[in-house]
Amino acid sequence: MEQKNFESVRRIEQETKMIPFQEVLQESIESVDRELLQSIFDERLRTYGVTSRALVSKDSFTFDLPQELKAFADYSYREQKMRFSPYWLEYRFGAINPRLGICLIECHEQTHHMSHQACNLISEDDQQFVVRNVVGLREAYQVNVKEESGQVKKTSSAHLFTALNEGLTEMFSREILREYLTRDTQYASQESVDNFFEKLPQLEIPYNPVIELVQQLIDAVAIKAVIEQSVVREALYAAMFRGEAMSDPVLVQAFDEMFGEGFTQKFAYHGIKQDASEILNHLAQ
Repeated sequence: MEQKNFESVRRIEQETKMIPFQEVLQESIESVDRELLQSIFDERLRTYGVTSRALVSKDSFTFDLPQELKAFADYSYREQKMRFSPYWLEYRFGAINPRLGICLIECHEQTHHMSHQACNLISEDDQQFVVRNVVGLREAYQVNVKEESGQVKKTSSAHLFTALNEGLTEMFSREILREYLTRDTQYASQESVDNFFEKLPQLEIPYNPVIELVQQLIDAVAIKAVIEQSVVREALYAAMFRGEAMSDPVLVQAFDEMFGEGFTQKFAYHGIKQDASEILNHLAQ
């Protein structure tokens, strides 16, 4: 990078420490080169035989995600919208690098958007119907009751493979962000990028424990199958984008044979904030 460009980046980074966080949030999102980010997603998904979608437009971003949800952001695949929480973004990333934290969370939500998505009616009778919603490897089953008034009421739901999907999504997102920052040298200085990725695993954010859990799974499968970890990781990424369900009986049998009967079901219901001791005990078999 030319000296004048380097100084320009450092000046922007210093200025973001002195302005209100809402403005930092807006500036960070406006500064992303979306054509470049799109091309990076296109290149990666092409390796899995998948045609990527267009990025969710920044015009479809809102900054009103309620604080009580305790989430950085969320993505609605029905509405093709993203909501961000200024409070939690500042609380978790403000001390190390808010611009890069915001960019990472956008990459995370864009990865959800790029992942396989499906909504299927799987059963129906006169009283109720069951819908299966899929985003990546996460499967959600929702039971809906038909009332006499004609209204439909959701009575129960189950979410499967949430921890696996969130862990893989965050791992992939960090790879996307690294590649983006390698190419867009105007977004952040190399010093701040190195510092951010060094401190990121130490942050108290829910993604870090599930990344560790997913990495344990990858390591254990690689040992059992006598293959490289990268092969396992890329296969899981491919499944996330292609829509290869972890609930497939063939996969359930394979994982149960490797890690003990009932492992896949326990892993399916494991949430991102649950204690992982039982899952880790299975992986150690």
